[in-house]
Amino acid sequence: MPFPRWAAGGILTRGRDMVAWRRVVAETCVYQRFDTRLVSPQDRFAFWRTWYDEAVDVRMRLDPLGSTITSPAGFAASAYALTAGDLQVVEVTSGPAAGTWARSATEVKDLLRLILLAPSPAGVAAWHRYRLHLEHGAVAVLGRTAGAWHTPAGMHGIQVNVARSALALSDAQIDTVLDRGPLQVTPVLACLARPALAAMAGRLQTFAGAEAFGMRDTWVAMMRMLLRAMIDRDLCGTDLAAARRVAIDQCIRANLADPRLNPDQIAAVLHISRRTLYAAFPTDDRGSPGHGVAARIRQQRMDVATTLLTDPVERRPVHVVATMVGLPDPAHFSRLFHAAFGCSPREYQHRASATNERQNAVGWT
Repeated sequence: MPFPRWAAGGILTRGRDMVAWRRVVAETCVYQRFDTRLVSPQDRFAFWRTWYDEAVDVRMRLDPLGSTITSPAGFAASAYALTAGDLQVVEVTSGPAAGTWARSATEVKDLLRLILLAPSPAGVAAWHRYRLHLEHGAVAVLGRTAGAWHTPAGMHGIQVNVARSALALSDAQIDTVLDRGPLQVTPVLACLARPALAAMAGRLQTFAGAEAFGMRDTWVAMMRMLLRAMIDRDLCGTDLAAARRVAIDQCIRANLADPRLNPDQIAAVLHISRRTLYAAFPTDDRGSPGHGVAARIRQQRMDVATTLLTDPVERRPVHVVATMVGLPDPAHFSRLFHAAFGCSPREYQHRASATNERQNAVGWT
Protein backbone atom coordinates (compact mmCIF):
# COMPACT_ATOMS: atom_id res chain seq x y z
CA MET A 1 0.00 0.00 0.00
CA PRO A 2 1.18 3.57 -0.48
CA PHE A 3 3.62 4.75 2.16
CA PRO A 4 4.69 8.18 3.41
CA ARG A 5 6.20 11.04 1.50
CA TRP A 6 8.24 11.85 4.59
CA ALA A 7 8.36 15.43 5.80
CA ALA A 8 11.41 17.08 7.32
CA GLY A 9 12.58 15.77 10.68
CA GLY A 10 11.25 17.15 13.92
CA ILE A 11 9.00 16.28 16.83
CA LEU A 12 5.46 14.95 16.59
CA THR A 13 3.35 15.29 19.73
CA ARG A 14 0.02 13.98 20.95
CA GLY A 15 -1.01 15.37 24.33
CA ARG A 16 1.84 14.67 26.73
CA ASP A 17 3.19 11.84 24.62
CA MET A 18 6.04 12.58 22.31
CA VAL A 19 7.47 10.68 19.35
CA ALA A 20 10.73 11.85 17.86
CA TRP A 21 11.78 11.50 14.27
CA ARG A 22 15.38 10.41 14.08
CA ARG A 23 17.08 11.87 11.03
CA VAL A 24 20.60 11.11 9.93
CA VAL A 25 21.84 13.30 7.12
CA ALA A 26 25.02 12.37 5.28
CA GLU A 27 25.82 13.81 1.88
CA THR A 28 22.33 14.26 0.42
CA CYS A 29 20.67 11.03 1.66
CA VAL A 30 18.18 11.30 4.52
CA TYR A 31 17.30 8.48 6.92
CA GLN A 32 14.22 8.78 9.15
CA ARG A 33 12.72 6.59 11.85
CA PHE A 34 9.25 6.59 13.39
CA ASP A 35 7.55 4.33 15.94
CA THR A 36 4.78 4.33 18.54
CA ARG A 37 6.74 3.02 21.52
CA LEU A 38 6.63 6.35 23.37
CA VAL A 39 2.87 6.71 22.89
CA SER A 40 0.59 5.28 25.59
CA PRO A 41 -0.87 1.91 24.45
CA GLN A 42 -4.48 3.09 24.41
CA ASP A 43 -3.59 5.98 22.10
CA ARG A 44 -1.30 4.21 19.66
CA PHE A 45 -3.80 3.34 16.96
CA ALA A 46 -5.40 6.78 17.05
CA PHE A 47 -1.96 8.33 16.74
CA TRP A 48 -1.05 5.99 13.86
CA ARG A 49 -4.30 6.77 12.05
CA THR A 50 -3.75 10.51 12.48
CA TRP A 51 -0.18 10.21 11.25
CA TYR A 52 -1.27 8.19 8.21
CA ASP A 53 -4.02 10.64 7.38
CA GLU A 54 -1.62 13.59 7.52
CA ALA A 55 1.61 12.16 6.16
CA VAL A 56 1.06 9.41 3.59
CA ASP A 57 1.48 10.24 -0.08
CA VAL A 58 -2.02 8.85 -0.71
CA ARG A 59 -4.84 9.77 1.67
CA MET A 60 -6.57 6.66 2.97
CA ARG A 61 -8.96 5.37 5.57
CA LEU A 62 -7.35 3.21 8.26
CA ASP A 63 -9.37 1.00 10.63
CA PRO A 64 -8.35 -1.34 13.48
CA LEU A 65 -8.98 -5.08 13.41
CA GLY A 66 -9.70 -7.43 16.32
CA SER A 67 -8.71 -6.37 19.83
CA THR A 68 -5.99 -3.98 18.67
CA ILE A 69 -7.30 -1.09 20.75
CA THR A 70 -8.24 -2.94 23.93
CA SER A 71 -5.25 -5.29 24.26
CA PRO A 72 -2.73 -4.39 27.01
CA ALA A 73 0.06 -4.01 24.47
CA GLY A 74 -1.99 -1.70 22.31
CA PHE A 75 -1.26 -1.14 18.63
CA ALA A 76 2.40 -1.27 17.57
CA ALA A 77 3.77 0.36 14.44
CA SER A 78 7.11 1.54 13.10
CA ALA A 79 8.46 2.98 9.88
CA TYR A 80 11.87 3.71 8.39
CA ALA A 81 12.61 5.76 5.30
CA LEU A 82 15.57 6.58 3.11
CA THR A 83 15.17 9.57 0.81
CA ALA A 84 17.44 10.21 -2.16
CA GLY A 85 16.26 13.19 -4.17
CA ASP A 86 12.79 12.38 -5.51
CA LEU A 87 13.18 8.68 -4.67
CA GLN A 88 12.17 7.05 -1.40
CA VAL A 89 12.59 3.60 0.08
CA VAL A 90 10.18 3.02 2.97
CA GLU A 91 9.82 0.06 5.35
CA VAL A 92 6.71 -0.19 7.53
CA THR A 93 5.54 -2.64 10.19
CA SER A 94 2.10 -2.34 11.78
CA GLY A 95 -0.37 -4.31 13.85
CA PRO A 96 -3.75 -5.67 12.69
CA ALA A 97 -5.43 -3.07 10.49
CA ALA A 98 -7.24 -2.44 7.22
CA GLY A 99 -6.83 0.43 4.78
CA THR A 100 -8.61 1.74 1.67
CA TRP A 101 -7.94 4.57 -0.77
CA ALA A 102 -9.46 6.03 -3.94
CA ARG A 103 -7.83 6.25 -7.38
CA SER A 104 -8.10 10.04 -7.33
CA ALA A 105 -5.79 10.11 -4.31
CA THR A 106 -2.99 8.42 -6.29
CA GLU A 107 -3.16 11.02 -9.05
CA VAL A 108 -2.00 13.84 -6.76
CA LYS A 109 1.60 12.59 -6.61
CA ASP A 110 2.14 10.49 -9.69
CA LEU A 111 4.40 7.74 -8.36
CA LEU A 112 5.10 4.13 -9.18
CA ARG A 113 5.72 1.94 -6.16
CA LEU A 114 7.48 -1.42 -6.18
CA ILE A 115 6.17 -3.13 -3.04
CA LEU A 116 7.40 -6.28 -1.30
CA LEU A 117 5.10 -7.61 1.44
CA ALA A 118 6.09 -10.28 3.95
CA PRO A 119 3.74 -13.24 4.51
CA SER A 120 0.67 -12.25 6.52
CA PRO A 121 -1.74 -15.08 7.48
CA ALA A 122 -5.28 -14.39 6.22
CA GLY A 123 -4.07 -11.10 4.74
CA VAL A 124 -5.47 -9.85 1.43
CA ALA A 125 -4.83 -6.85 -0.81
CA ALA A 126 -6.56 -5.52 -3.92
CA TRP A 127 -5.55 -2.93 -6.50
CA HIS A 128 -5.51 -2.49 -10.30
CA ARG A 129 -8.63 -4.70 -10.49
CA TYR A 130 -7.00 -7.84 -9.09
CA ARG A 131 -6.74 -9.42 -5.66
CA LEU A 132 -3.72 -10.90 -3.85
CA HIS A 133 -3.65 -13.32 -0.95
CA LEU A 134 -0.76 -12.54 1.37
CA GLU A 135 -0.21 -15.91 3.06
CA HIS A 136 2.99 -16.31 1.04
CA GLY A 137 3.75 -12.60 0.81
CA ALA A 138 3.48 -10.59 -2.40
CA VAL A 139 5.33 -8.32 -4.78
CA ALA A 140 3.50 -5.69 -6.81
CA VAL A 141 3.83 -2.42 -8.70
CA LEU A 142 1.22 0.22 -7.89
CA GLY A 143 0.39 3.30 -9.92
CA ARG A 144 -2.87 5.17 -10.42
CA THR A 145 -5.35 2.87 -8.73
CA ALA A 146 -7.91 2.50 -6.00
CA GLY A 147 -6.86 -0.09 -3.46
CA ALA A 148 -7.40 -1.84 -0.17
CA TRP A 149 -5.57 -4.11 2.24
CA HIS A 150 -6.75 -6.21 5.17
CA THR A 151 -4.13 -7.74 7.49
CA PRO A 152 -5.60 -9.28 10.68
CA ALA A 153 -2.15 -10.65 11.62
CA GLY A 154 -0.34 -7.38 10.98
CA MET A 155 1.73 -6.19 8.06
CA HIS A 156 5.42 -5.79 7.23
CA GLY A 157 6.47 -4.35 3.90
CA ILE A 158 9.14 -2.40 2.10
CA GLN A 159 8.71 -0.36 -1.05
CA VAL A 160 10.54 2.00 -3.35
CA ASN A 161 8.70 5.06 -4.73
CA VAL A 162 9.79 6.34 -8.14
CA ALA A 163 8.39 9.34 -10.02
CA ARG A 164 6.44 8.06 -13.01
CA SER A 165 7.89 10.84 -15.17
CA ALA A 166 11.46 9.59 -14.51
CA LEU A 167 10.94 6.26 -16.28
CA ALA A 168 10.83 7.53 -19.89
CA LEU A 169 7.89 5.23 -20.65
CA SER A 170 4.50 6.21 -22.00
CA ASP A 171 1.36 5.99 -19.89
CA ALA A 172 0.05 3.32 -22.27
CA GLN A 173 3.13 1.14 -21.74
CA ILE A 174 3.00 1.47 -17.96
CA ASP A 175 -0.75 0.88 -17.77
CA THR A 176 -0.38 -2.25 -19.91
CA VAL A 177 1.72 -3.77 -17.13
CA LEU A 178 -0.31 -2.50 -14.18
CA ASP A 179 -3.69 -3.59 -15.55
CA ARG A 180 -2.50 -7.05 -16.64
CA GLY A 181 -2.70 -8.63 -13.18
CA PRO A 182 -0.11 -9.88 -10.67
CA LEU A 183 3.49 -9.30 -11.73
CA GLN A 184 4.98 -11.87 -14.05
CA VAL A 185 8.26 -13.50 -13.08
CA THR A 186 11.05 -12.12 -15.25
CA PRO A 187 14.84 -12.18 -14.82
CA VAL A 188 14.80 -8.51 -13.84
CA LEU A 189 12.24 -9.12 -11.09
CA ALA A 190 13.60 -12.45 -9.85
CA CYS A 191 17.32 -11.64 -10.01
CA LEU A 192 17.56 -7.86 -9.59
CA ALA A 193 14.61 -5.83 -8.33
CA ARG A 194 13.09 -8.16 -5.75
CA PRO A 195 16.38 -9.34 -4.16
CA ALA A 196 17.69 -5.75 -4.06
CA LEU A 197 14.59 -4.48 -2.27
CA ALA A 198 14.51 -7.43 0.13
CA ALA A 199 18.20 -6.91 0.97
CA MET A 200 17.47 -3.33 2.05
CA ALA A 201 14.82 -4.40 4.58
CA GLY A 202 16.05 -3.72 8.09
CA ARG A 203 19.15 -1.98 6.75
CA LEU A 204 17.99 1.42 5.52
CA GLN A 205 20.08 3.24 8.09
CA THR A 206 23.25 1.74 6.62
CA PHE A 207 22.56 3.55 3.34
CA ALA A 208 22.56 6.98 5.00
CA GLY A 209 25.58 8.69 3.54
CA ALA A 210 25.31 6.99 0.16
CA GLU A 211 25.46 9.32 -2.83
CA ALA A 212 21.84 10.23 -3.42
CA PHE A 213 21.87 10.53 -7.18
CA GLY A 214 23.56 7.14 -7.50
CA MET A 215 20.85 5.54 -5.36
CA ARG A 216 18.11 7.33 -7.26
CA ASP A 217 19.48 6.55 -10.73
CA THR A 218 20.02 2.88 -9.85
CA TRP A 219 16.40 2.37 -8.82
CA VAL A 220 15.00 4.39 -11.72
CA ALA A 221 17.00 2.25 -14.15
CA MET A 222 15.89 -0.95 -12.41
CA MET A 223 12.23 0.07 -12.46
CA ARG A 224 12.50 0.98 -16.14
CA MET A 225 14.07 -2.41 -16.92
CA LEU A 226 11.39 -4.17 -14.86
CA LEU A 227 8.51 -2.51 -16.69
CA ARG A 228 10.07 -3.06 -20.11
CA ALA A 229 10.60 -6.71 -19.28
CA MET A 230 6.96 -7.00 -18.24
CA ILE A 231 5.83 -5.78 -21.66
CA ASP A 232 8.27 -8.16 -23.38
CA ARG A 233 10.59 -5.34 -24.45
CA ASP A 234 13.58 -5.76 -22.18
CA LEU A 235 16.82 -4.31 -23.49
CA CYS A 236 18.63 -7.63 -23.99
CA GLY A 237 15.84 -9.29 -25.95
CA THR A 238 15.57 -12.05 -23.37
CA ASP A 239 13.07 -14.82 -24.09
CA LEU A 240 10.83 -14.08 -21.13
CA ALA A 241 8.72 -17.20 -21.60
CA ALA A 242 11.88 -19.30 -21.35
CA ALA A 243 12.98 -17.37 -18.26
CA ARG A 244 9.61 -18.01 -16.64
CA ARG A 245 9.93 -21.72 -17.37
CA VAL A 246 13.33 -21.74 -15.66
CA ALA A 247 11.88 -20.02 -12.58
CA ILE A 248 8.92 -22.42 -12.51
CA ASP A 249 11.19 -25.45 -12.88
CA GLN A 250 13.35 -24.20 -10.01
CA CYS A 251 10.26 -23.76 -7.84
CA ILE A 252 9.04 -27.27 -8.69
CA ARG A 253 12.43 -28.80 -7.92
CA ALA A 254 12.69 -26.95 -4.59
CA ASN A 255 9.25 -28.18 -3.49
CA LEU A 256 9.25 -31.61 -5.12
CA ALA A 257 8.96 -33.53 -1.83
CA ASP A 258 5.69 -31.76 -0.98
CA PRO A 259 2.78 -34.09 -1.88
CA ARG A 260 0.48 -31.05 -2.09
CA LEU A 261 2.51 -29.35 -4.82
CA ASN A 262 0.15 -28.13 -7.55
CA PRO A 263 -0.15 -25.28 -10.07
CA ASP A 264 -1.99 -22.98 -7.64
CA GLN A 265 0.75 -23.36 -5.03
CA ILE A 266 3.48 -22.63 -7.59
CA ALA A 267 1.65 -19.51 -8.79
CA ALA A 268 1.35 -18.29 -5.19
CA VAL A 269 5.03 -18.86 -4.42
CA LEU A 270 6.16 -17.06 -7.60
CA HIS A 271 3.55 -14.27 -7.25
CA ILE A 272 2.17 -14.78 -10.74
CA SER A 273 -1.34 -15.41 -12.00
CA ARG A 274 -2.48 -18.90 -12.93
CA ARG A 275 -2.92 -17.71 -16.51
CA THR A 276 0.74 -16.67 -16.67
CA LEU A 277 1.79 -19.97 -15.12
CA TYR A 278 -0.29 -22.05 -17.53
CA ALA A 279 0.99 -20.07 -20.52
CA ALA A 280 4.58 -21.06 -19.71
CA PHE A 281 4.01 -24.70 -20.72
CA PRO A 282 1.90 -26.29 -23.45
CA THR A 283 -1.10 -28.33 -22.34
CA ASP A 284 -1.28 -32.09 -22.73
CA ASP A 285 -3.58 -33.91 -25.14
CA ARG A 286 -6.58 -33.02 -22.99
CA GLY A 287 -5.90 -29.36 -23.72
CA SER A 288 -7.06 -28.16 -20.31
CA PRO A 289 -5.33 -25.24 -18.55
CA GLY A 290 -2.93 -26.42 -15.88
CA HIS A 291 -2.37 -29.91 -17.26
CA GLY A 292 0.88 -28.76 -18.87
CA VAL A 293 2.15 -27.60 -15.46
CA ALA A 294 0.89 -30.75 -13.75
CA ALA A 295 2.71 -32.80 -16.38
CA ARG A 296 5.87 -30.81 -15.66
CA ILE A 297 5.60 -31.63 -11.95
CA ARG A 298 5.05 -35.30 -12.76
CA GLN A 299 7.98 -35.32 -15.20
CA GLN A 300 10.35 -33.80 -12.65
CA ARG A 301 9.22 -36.31 -10.03
CA MET A 302 9.94 -39.18 -12.38
CA ASP A 303 13.30 -37.74 -13.47
CA VAL A 304 14.46 -37.29 -9.88
CA ALA A 305 13.13 -40.74 -8.98
CA THR A 306 15.31 -42.39 -11.66
CA THR A 307 18.36 -40.59 -10.27
CA LEU A 308 17.61 -41.74 -6.73
CA LEU A 309 16.83 -45.31 -7.78
CA THR A 310 20.10 -45.66 -9.69
CA ASP A 311 22.36 -44.04 -7.09
CA PRO A 312 25.39 -46.38 -6.96
CA VAL A 313 26.39 -45.15 -3.50
CA GLU A 314 23.09 -45.52 -1.62
CA ARG A 315 20.54 -48.16 -2.60
CA ARG A 316 17.23 -46.72 -1.44
CA PRO A 317 14.00 -48.72 -1.03
CA VAL A 318 11.28 -47.83 -3.51
CA HIS A 319 8.95 -46.46 -0.83
CA VAL A 320 11.70 -44.09 0.39
CA VAL A 321 12.26 -42.78 -3.14
CA ALA A 322 8.51 -42.33 -3.59
CA THR A 323 8.32 -40.18 -0.45
CA MET A 324 11.36 -38.12 -1.49
CA VAL A 325 9.64 -37.10 -4.74
CA GLY A 326 6.32 -36.19 -3.12
CA LEU A 327 4.43 -39.43 -3.84
CA PRO A 328 4.11 -41.13 -0.45
CA ASP A 329 1.72 -43.82 -1.78
CA PRO A 330 4.10 -46.48 -3.23
CA ALA A 331 1.35 -48.02 -5.37
CA HIS A 332 0.48 -44.68 -6.97
CA PHE A 333 4.18 -43.96 -7.48
CA SER A 334 4.67 -47.35 -9.17
CA ARG A 335 1.75 -46.75 -11.54
CA LEU A 336 3.09 -43.36 -12.61
CA PHE A 337 6.60 -44.75 -12.99
CA HIS A 338 5.41 -47.69 -15.11
CA ALA A 339 3.43 -45.33 -17.34
CA ALA A 340 6.54 -43.20 -17.87
CA PHE A 341 9.21 -45.91 -18.32
CA GLY A 342 7.38 -49.15 -19.10
CA CYS A 343 8.59 -51.00 -16.02
CA SER A 344 8.22 -50.89 -12.26
CA PRO A 345 10.60 -48.84 -10.09
CA ARG A 346 12.06 -52.04 -8.64
CA GLU A 347 12.73 -53.48 -12.11
CA TYR A 348 14.35 -50.20 -13.17
CA GLN A 349 16.56 -50.27 -10.08
CA HIS A 350 17.59 -53.90 -10.68
CA ARG A 351 18.49 -53.21 -14.32
CA ALA A 352 20.59 -50.20 -13.35
CA SER A 353 22.33 -52.22 -10.64
CA ALA A 354 23.12 -55.03 -13.08
CA THR A 355 24.49 -52.54 -15.60
CA ASN A 356 26.74 -50.98 -12.95
CA GLU A 357 28.05 -54.41 -11.96
CA ARG A 358 28.90 -55.29 -15.58
CA GLN A 359 30.67 -51.97 -16.07
CA ASN A 360 32.69 -52.45 -12.90
CA ALA A 361 33.62 -55.98 -13.98
CA VAL A 362 35.31 -54.67 -17.14
CA GLY A 363 37.00 -51.80 -15.32
CA TRP A 364 34.63 -48.96 -16.24
CA THR A 365 34.19 -46.15 -13.80
